[in-house]
Amino acid sequence: MSELIVTGYEYKATDAKGREVEAGEEPATEVQNQTVGVAAVSFTAFNARTRFVRLHAEAACHISFTGTAAGEITKLAAGQTEFFGLPVGNILTLSMIQD
Repeated sequence: MSELIVTGYEYKATDAKGREVEAGEEPATEVQNQTVGVAAVSFTAFNARTRFVRLHAEAACHISFTGTAAGEITKLAAGQTEFFGLPVGNILTLSMIQD
């Protein structure tokens, strides 16, 4: 079964000279996986420390941070990886449905 894998981060990583790297600093604040299917599913609310998330879609799907995912919401292609920022004091949850 194909999954949407969500990895949460609090900080960006830095290199040996202190420059920001376009990657999350490990260890991650959380990791959540859900099977991509025809019915919309919701992820557990994000950890309060999580400031941005890395989403990796093993199958094409639509996502929403503000309600139930549907076909007209943000699409991720199979194999696509994206980063999304979360607001301070985030109260968002993620919903996902198969494309």
